[in-house]
Amino acid sequence: SLSQFQKALGISKNTVIKALKRLIEKNILVKKTSFKENGSQSFNLYSLTDEIIKKANSSSSDEQGVFTRGTGGSSSDEQGVVHEMNTQNTSNTKDTNTKDNTKKEKDKKEKFTISSALKKSDIQTLINDLQVKEDFLYELDNHRKTINKPIASIKALIATLKDIRDTSILTKRSANELLEIMEEQGWKSIKAEWIENLEGGRVEKQTRTVKSNLSEAQRAIEMFGNMNKEIV
Repeated sequence: SLSQFQKALGISKNTVIKALKRLIEKNILVKKTSFKENGSQSFNLYSLTDEIIKKANSSSSDEQGVFTRGTGGSSSDEQGVVHEMNTQNTSNTKDTNTKDNTKKEKDKKEKFTISSALKKSDIQTLINDLQVKEDFLYELDNHRKTINKPIASIKALIATLKDIRDTSILTKRSANELLEIMEEQGWKSIKAEWIENLEGGRVEKQTRTVKSNLSEAQRAIEMFGNMNKEIV
């Protein structure tokens, strides 16, 4: 029955109907309609064309299926036989599985490490731009692990190194100085504006400290002057 065909292939009724239509259009199936004695339609009979049957018989890998499609009447009236080759579906499934397995294997092989990153030309270019040694990358990697934000890919490493390079150019600080700031602040990367905000906060704090010290000094002077007056 139609439901058996749906269950066997795991597809919907509409998909079965559409597939039958395409198979007929491509001259793979032929459709014959059966009628009852009273003239009403009983069922549709689908069968492979002679050309497809010959091809199917010539290959042991061809798959066959059987189903009936009723268009009216009871289930006892529904009869029909269709031999369908699912070679294409099977091939597509195998291709998908192969691609998935290939991707998994590729991901395993390309698991990120600093040593593997050092083999990339983009990384070597950035190291030269920063004027640092390769050890710098290991220090950066250790810092990121310390703050629980490890570098997980070459792309992420490149992005961080570019941030350090750009910030170095704008702030006139070395890459090692910037890494020290990152470690002090617990930053996973660094930007010139972050340093400006940080230094602005430091200047403001220093200004408040100076003002506070001046106020204390002024009070001390006033107290000393009052003591002199009392003595006189």
